[in-house]
Amino acid sequence: MSPLLNNVSTEQLDFIKTLEVEDILLLDSNHTVHKLYQEETKLQVNLKQTEDDNSITILDDFVIFNMSMQIELYEENSELNQENLLLESYAKFGAIYSYENLNGWKEEEIELLSINFFRYSAITHIMAFARQHFYTMTNKSGYPRLQIPLIKSMLDEEAENVASEQLKAMDSDNTQ
Repeated sequence: MSPLLNNVSTEQLDFIKTLEVEDILLLDSNHTVHKLYQEETKLQVNLKQTEDDNSITILDDFVIFNMSMQIELYEENSELNQENLLLESYAKFGAIYSYENLNGWKEEEIELLSINFFRYSAITHIMAFARQHFYTMTNKSGYPRLQIPLIKSMLDEEAENVASEQLKAMDSDNTQ
């Protein structure tokens, strides 16, 4: 089991298992080409999850996760600034999940579980659609197919820290 799930109860895991993706929608998109692509140009991709439009909405039988992302293209080895920006594309996605077994759960508990589900699972569902959207938009703009890096969950660093602490504890136990 993941070290980050150590504090999650069996009931909470059972709730998370009932979440089923119903649909993933493109809610908003904005695409700007600042400079036309030149064939000899090697590209540098900057992909980021933007914080401004991320939200979780809990309805009677559904949880809706909104996540926005932005990709920027620069000429390879150039500074990442507005002057060197070749292309930028923004997209906001909504992932709709249905869930069951709410008997006895408080709204705050559902919200906390939903946040954790978003951080560790929903982000991967949305990312597949985001990658395809950005591939399509850049290709239609005359740019070659990109190598888009994987976006890490917002808590990947925390997971690495927890695992590192557990390894240190195990090492100290073994040396005693």
